[in-house]
Amino acid sequence: MTTFTLTVEGQKPVSGALELPSASPRIWRVNHDKTSWRANLPEVFRLDPDLHVILTEPLQRLWRGMNPQLTDDQWRRCLGNTLAFTNGTGFPGRHDYINNMDVNEKDPAFDQMRVCGGAFLTGTPSGSRLLIDAIDTRKPIPSVEYVMARRFLWFEAVNVDWSVELRSIVIRPFKGGWGKPVYVPVLTSTDASYPLELLTEMDTSQPLPSVYQYP
Repeated sequence: MTTFTLTVEGQKPVSGALELPSASPRIWRVNHDKTSWRANLPEVFRLDPDLHVILTEPLQRLWRGMNPQLTDDQWRRCLGNTLAFTNGTGFPGRHDYINNMDVNEKDPAFDQMRVCGGAFLTGTPSGSRLLIDAIDTRKPIPSVEYVMARRFLWFEAVNVDWSVELRSIVIRPFKGGWGKPVYVPVLTSTDASYPLELLTEMDTSQPLPSVYQYP
């Protein structure tokens, strides 16, 4: 709280207190899996509600621009029909604006709104859920530079696996990433939320942990 005193000539001073917004937003981290039931598979978690997000040309160009370390073909394969984000709603068979393929087909889509374990989110707590900040596809799409400068608008895709040597869960780079990081935009087509009990609030006075840090 910030206290203040307002003084007007000829009037009694008025004092009060204001709750000003924090200079640094509160940040939560998506908890990693506690079990290895998805061994060596993408560690993805659904946002609510369960809705498609259509990947229009501006969104495809945004996502491609976020990953200069990938070739166009590698980026395309990240949207495969059997991978984590576009199950049955990706390539081939959907309009690929980057590679100019399937141009007469409809646009691909995130079949569900998702994030990976280790993702950092900001937003507003509401009851037992966090109403998350995201790229709202109903509004003009921001630039790559704008998105990448805001850690809560993207996440690094990861796999969860079991290490026999460590006898523990380990977090690995996204399978299909060819040893390179794969960055994914946090996209929503409506107001979205995630359970607070599955998040850990970060100490913003400290550096954020690596996405590969477990737990």
